[in-house]
Amino acid sequence: MRTLIFRDLLSNFRLWCGSFLVVIASAAILGVVATFLTTAVSAYSIGEIDDSAFEGLIGFVTMPAVLGSVTTVIVLLSVSGLAVSLQRRNYALWQVVGVSPDQITRVILIQLAILGCVGAGCGIFLGWLVTPSLFHSLAHRESTLRGVEVQLGFVGISVVLVTTIALALLGGLRAARKASTVAPVEALREQETVRARAGAVRWVIIITATGISIALGVALHSVPVAGIGSNGLTLGLFITVAIAAAAPLVVPSVVRCWTALIRPTWSVTWHLARKACLSRVRQTTTTVTPVMVGTGLVTTYSGVFATFQSARRTSGLSGTEQDVWSTVAVFGAPLILAGIAAAATIFMSNDVRTREYALLRAVGTAPSAILITAVFEAIIYATTALLLGLLVGGITTGVTWLAFRATAPTTVFTLDPTLTLTVAATALAAMCTTVLIPVAGGSRSHIQTILEIR
Repeated sequence: MRTLIFRDLLSNFRLWCGSFLVVIASAAILGVVATFLTTAVSAYSIGEIDDSAFEGLIGFVTMPAVLGSVTTVIVLLSVSGLAVSLQRRNYALWQVVGVSPDQITRVILIQLAILGCVGAGCGIFLGWLVTPSLFHSLAHRESTLRGVEVQLGFVGISVVLVTTIALALLGGLRAARKASTVAPVEALREQETVRARAGAVRWVIIITATGISIALGVALHSVPVAGIGSNGLTLGLFITVAIAAAAPLVVPSVVRCWTALIRPTWSVTWHLARKACLSRVRQTTTTVTPVMVGTGLVTTYSGVFATFQSARRTSGLSGTEQDVWSTVAVFGAPLILAGIAAAATIFMSNDVRTREYALLRAVGTAPSAILITAVFEAIIYATTALLLGLLVGGITTGVTWLAFRATAPTTVFTLDPTLTLTVAATALAAMCTTVLIPVAGGSRSHIQTILEIR
């Protein structure tokens, strides 16, 4: 059993390496949040900061902590499940040689636990290295925080470690059970089913998040102008969670609908890229979801804040203007994690792409056409995430705008897509870079070597 665990980790290094990077990034974000909270509590308990500074520090950390935690949960669950699903064929071969389903499940969970433990340790260390610089940047803006020592105690480390391992295990548990019980003949016949499904847990999350979103949308009309903005951001968060939970159903449908607007006769390479995205449902969903979460949160924030500024000016309220530093502080961690997760999921499935591109070369497809196909695939991912992100931000901003108009009728609906387009373009660049790896690798390899049965 021990030999099987570690040899599989080494033989599928590319796949597990992508998961490992996501775990490190997730743990680093959780570690930064835990360090800020621990520092605030410790400094307040020994009298280094007063009540006002403590409340301000907690308030500053709250929004990035919530957004970072939500993004971490969504990303870790998705990537862990994908890491297991991509190995369905291997697990089927294990069954053929006599490994029982219970043993397969046990091996997968141990591998995920190792991945989570080592990745969490690396992520906590990375977060510890980054946090002092972030805290000192904040201290330069808030004089009451100068001289405070950054701390991360045993409790904070334990919480981050346990949370990261638990999310990695939870994300791969359902996929592990499914992979270990599927008939070997069925698993060997095709790599991935094209049917989109949502389990019972997802349906509970979808219904709960949707219900809370509706309740918040109705309640906004009875909230003063000063409180609509913060509650509007919460509304956008729950809408994002609902769509992320429904991603296995929503993402394939959105890809199918908007890509159908472009005729297959326009470009053979476009047709190939579209078919590839629709045939790899889980990979497409896992790649799109993190970027969708990032663009949705950014669109919500920029739209609600801009609309709130309009309502504030027309109603005569005082407020603060949006600055770059605040935007980076709020969305920096979730966007970095979303970009890493999107690139990692593509990197994890590059073995499949390498084989597909080799098949295209075998039938005479030019290398330039394969290159364009890979770029089109990344464009489909990024565009789908952008459309869903704009949908989340548009709905949230529209609901908050109607709530603002109850008190300030001249409020202008404002949805500035500049920041959202910047995020989508950055994600597209990262995905293009990753998706071109098998193209470059395939051009240097013999087709027979790539296509041989292993």
